[in-house]
Order: sequence, then structure tokens, then C-alpha cells
Amino acid sequence: MKKYSLLLFFFLIVCTSLLFSQNSYEFDQPVPPESEVVQTVSNNHFGFYVHEGNSNLKYEFNSEGIFIHTLNIQMISRETIRESSQYSVVDNELYGVTSKPIPCILEGENYYFGFPTVVQVSGTDVSNRLIKLDENTYFLNFKTEYGYVPSKLTFVGNNQLFISELQYDNELNEFKQIKEQQKIEPLQDGLTTTILIPTKKEWEKLNKKNLFGSSQLLKRQ
Repeated sequence: MKKYSLLLFFFLIVCTSLLFSQNSYEFDQPVPPESEVVQTVSNNHFGFYVHEGNSNLKYEFNSEGIFIHTLNIQMISRETIRESSQYSVVDNELYGVTSKPIPCILEGENYYFGFPTVVQVSGTDVSNRLIKLDENTYFLNFKTEYGYVPSKLTFVGNNQLFISELQYDNELNEFKQIKEQQKIEPLQDGLTTTILIPTKKEWEKLNKKNLFGSSQLLKRQ
């Protein structure tokens, strides 16, 4: 039985801006500097928010923190089912994987089915850091091996959430004005990682529209 994932949600958020770059940038500490770290968002934003382009991706906000819900797609071949006494399919339901039947779809010679997956990305005992700017604006700093990579969360009205990932153009490096930086030499992937250590004033001077210009829209259920 083989596994497939529709959504590499967590690490894609961290790495999207790095895929076609020879340099990657991370922050030494959660940003913005000298700001309030919280466990979750204001309670008027509690609830589920569904990605506009993919209903299998949901963000949940509650008193315990932030959770990302996805659907982990897996596959099992018709041949495996025929040759094994463990599995069977009746009326588009797969038996034998768990204690309960799972809805499945036949495509070609394979049956596809999904397992719900939940990952907590903010809250107690989570290494990521959520920073609150105001009641509607937050930076979710994802912990990496060397530092943090932030995403911006912006709530608009009562039912919209915009998530903006960190993006940059190396030829127009927005980070040149940050004086304190540390370079980590590339390993097998060929990427040079630069750790940014901005002061509060240096952070405030950065053009946030350039760094967080592209957004994903999620709507409240």
C-alpha cells in the first residue's frame, strides 16, 4: 500500500519562496522583534477557515492554538485487494485498513482513500511562535533548523483570512538594510542560508508589501 499527500501544507509554507533560489533567508528570532507572543488569535476569530482553492485544507483557531487540517490521500491496488484476505471493497467502501470502512474511489487499477490529518502549529508545547500586531493581524513564525520563517495572517471582516508567505527576490534583496546577518554555507542542496538578526527599527523599514505580497484566501465555515 502506497501513500500520497495532496498537501505538503506545513513545509511548503516554509519553503515556497526558496524553491528557485540559491539563497534562503531565515530570522534568528520570531518577528516582528520586541512584540507580543501569544498562543492563539482573538476569540472573535475562532472557528474553521477553508482554503478557497482546496477544500481539503482547513485552518482551525480555538482557545488551545492554531491547527491545520488536511486529507492524506493513500492508494491500494486492486491486485493487492484480490490477493489479500485483509482487504475488501463493498459499495465504494474499503474494509480492512481501519476498524471502520473508509470511502474510496476506483481510478484505473487503484483505489484511493483519505485519512484526516491534524497538525498543531501554534499553542502550548509548540516550537512555532505566534506574534500579535493587532486584533486582526498576526505573524506565525515557523521554527526551522536555524531560525524562523514567518507567514502573515490577516483577518478581514467576519469570515475571511488571508495567509501571506514570505517571498523575496534575490536580485532586489530587501534584506540588505539588516546589518547583522550570519551565513551558513551550503550543504548538498546548494542553498546558502542567511540568518537575519534585525533590530526593531530595521524590521519596520522593510517593505512588507514586497515580502508578503502574495496571499491565499480562506473563508470561514
